[in-house]
Amino acid sequence: MHVSTEFFCTSPLTLRRMHNMNEFALYMNGEFKEIRRYDEIPADIPHKKVVWYEVVREYGEPFVGLEGGKYVIRKVDPATLPAPVPATISDRQFFQQLASLKLITEEEAEDAVASGVMPASIATLVEMLPEDHRHPARMLIKGATVFERGHAMTETIAQLYGFTSEQVDDLFREASKL
Repeated sequence: MHVSTEFFCTSPLTLRRMHNMNEFALYMNGEFKEIRRYDEIPADIPHKKVVWYEVVREYGEPFVGLEGGKYVIRKVDPATLPAPVPATISDRQFFQQLASLKLITEEEAEDAVASGVMPASIATLVEMLPEDHRHPARMLIKGATVFERGHAMTETIAQLYGFTSEQVDDLFREASKL
C-alpha cells in the first residue's frame, strides 16, 4: 500500500501519482480525525478503534459526515448559485428595470433619466415617509446617477413597494444586465 507524501515530495511523478490516489477518512474512537490519500482503503484496526471510510465529494444540500457507509463532503454547486448582487446600478438601469416590471411607465423612466422627474408612483411612496425623510428621499431619487444596493433609502423604498430583500437583489441583478 502506498501512502501519500504530498507534504514532502512535489515532483511531477509524485503529483501525478497523488492525483490518481483515493481519499479516505480516518476515524479513531468514533471521531473524525483527518482525510488521507492512499492507493486503496487501509485496513481497519478494531482493537484500536481505527476505522477508514471512502470519501465522496459531491454537490447538493451541504453536509459533511458519515452517510451510507461513506464519508460524504457535499457542497452547493457554485453553478447553481445566483449571480452576485451588484453594489450599484446606474439611474438608467434602475428606472428602466422599474419600467420593465411595470412599476412605472416607460415615459416616466425616460423622464426620470433625462430630467430627474420623479415617477408618480415613487412620489406617492415618498409622501408616505415621515416628513423629515421626504426631502432627502426626493433629492436622492431625483439627483442620483447611481443607486446603491446597501443604501438605507434603497431599503426604505423597497419596503414601501412591499419588496423582500431577495426581490431587491433580483431587481439589481436584472437591472445590471440592461
